[in-house]
Amino acid sequence: MLKKVKNIIFILVLYILVIFHFSEVQAATASISANKTNVTVGETVTINVSVTAAAWNVHITGATTGTYVGDSENGENTSFTKQLTFTPTAAGNFTVNMSGDVTEGSNNKTTSASGSVTIVAKQKEIAPSTPTTTETKQQETPQKSNNAKLSNLGFTPNDFKGFTPSKTSYSATVPNSVSSVNIYANKGQNGQTITGTGKKDLQEGVNQFSIVVTAEDGTTKNTYNLSITREAVKEEEDKAEEDKTEENEDTTNTVEDTETEEELKVGLEKLTIDGITLSPSFKKDVYEYTAKLIGDKTKLDISTTAIDEGQIIEVIGNEDLKEGENIITITVQSEDEKETATYQITVNKSLVDEEAIAREKAEAERQEKEKQRRIIIIGVIVVAIVIVGIILLVRYIKYRRADAEYFDEDDEDEEYYEEMQKPKSLNNIRETADEIINDFDKEEDPEPEEIEEDDYQDFEEIEKRARKKKSKGKRFKED
Repeated sequence: MLKKVKNIIFILVLYILVIFHFSEVQAATASISANKTNVTVGETVTINVSVTAAAWNVHITGATTGTYVGDSENGENTSFTKQLTFTPTAAGNFTVNMSGDVTEGSNNKTTSASGSVTIVAKQKEIAPSTPTTTETKQQETPQKSNNAKLSNLGFTPNDFKGFTPSKTSYSATVPNSVSSVNIYANKGQNGQTITGTGKKDLQEGVNQFSIVVTAEDGTTKNTYNLSITREAVKEEEDKAEEDKTEENEDTTNTVEDTETEEELKVGLEKLTIDGITLSPSFKKDVYEYTAKLIGDKTKLDISTTAIDEGQIIEVIGNEDLKEGENIITITVQSEDEKETATYQITVNKSLVDEEAIAREKAEAERQEKEKQRRIIIIGVIVVAIVIVGIILLVRYIKYRRADAEYFDEDDEDEEYYEEMQKPKSLNNIRETADEIINDFDKEEDPEPEEIEEDDYQDFEEIEKRARKKKSKGKRFKED
């Protein structure tokens, strides 16, 4: 019996282990890898995309692209492998990203799948050769830039707005209280030489300044002309007096005129980008914005409307957008090209939505923890059921053993009880007693009283014993 108990316990424990094993093993997965990550320019790399699931929807972006959607015929997990090739044409780091989702066949549960692999490409090493005199000079003297454009230009205080590198003439007006300005300029290329900046005194009226930019190679020069008009004292007083008179005549009209003067004359009335949200929201007097681009698009669909139909709008930098930070500049010029407004959009491009992937990963981890918690609870319940079953089984075995031992000690009573259960046992006793009485009648003809007293005394004793044994047997049956 103990051997049977041990076998039952072994089977139950094995069943629990199998439950835990399949709960952990049967899970949909997706991964991405490369046969090598350090290569030279022109060397081909094999990208491996492996999926084990009942259904999958996987996207590959970055250095190479692809979309793989499929499912198994029987709804159970199957293995899917796809190989892509990538050959770097320039030195640098190239990243291939995987995103999407996979579905587990055992429970139809869908989870996110993500991953990436980075390939580092280096230039081929060229064996040294004996250079010619011309080659030696070229090697000794690196190629220099001929860029002679500035990245920014202005002055303080009372700076103007709307600088663009391609425009070389600007004008601005300052109050009479401004007697000097500090002109600043930012290089558009390292190695440029700039002259004409610094502190400049202003006379009443128009002041002309020239800022000359020389390219790094010295072959190109570019001159930016800056016209600053300092208002005269009399003009300021006349203007103040005129404003005061108009205010006394009609306060309402003065307010309306001030609002009209403050309205922008050059700029954008509307700016939208398809599928992109600007931060902050567009306002025609706000000139700097940021935007986030997810995906492999290299150009944005920008829609603009100028304040005046005759104004000229130019979009710069909306070509071949790279991963990372990109600057898009939108310039608006008046019809006479004397006034310019410049809007700048900083576009942060990412091939995958890192925030969404992080959220999906956190959700997948939460679901996995919840799954493990349920498995543990089920395991504990199963173990508890097994323990209770073993306890009940052991108690039953002990009870049967005790019952068997009890009957072994009382074998004689049991045999007598079985004998007494025979149908005609009591009738035989009576027949025997009648035979004894008949024998006495034939031989000595004794007195009837002595025969009844001597012979039936034994009979009564036998009946008492029979009733006692019968009662005892009944007790055993009840137990």
